[in-house]
Amino acid sequence: MLSQQYPEAKILVSGGGTKDFKESHVMKTWLMNNLVSEDKIIEENNSLDTVENIIYSIEILKDKIPKTLCLITSQSHMERSYVLLEEYIKSKDLKIQLMSKSYQGVNNLYYLEQERFSLFKDLGRILNIWYAN
Repeated sequence: MLSQQYPEAKILVSGGGTKDFKESHVMKTWLMNNLVSEDKIIEENNSLDTVENIIYSIEILKDKIPKTLCLITSQSHMERSYVLLEEYIKSKDLKIQLMSKSYQGVNNLYYLEQERFSLFKDLGRILNIWYAN
């Protein structure tokens, strides 16, 4: 587990939901059940989608921006999340090295064909040039 490999690292879990169900709380509970100390976990529980996950998470970190950020998400969500987070970091001129143990770059043509508009729209939201209704 990465938390054992990097014992000084904090873990930020992100994801809102309903009043009774918060994605971030499920992740936090899982981590604690797998021997991660609660004081290592930072919880963002207001976001409702990937764009808000990124914006709200970076906002939480704004006073203590890390030098390195490791993105962990499902494989099916990795390309989208990585591209959006990378662009948000650049747009805010943050000096953060972004990494992932599984991301190899946007090279899945099927993904690009199926998700092009959604990714474009979300990039616009990340860069504050597209407003969702």
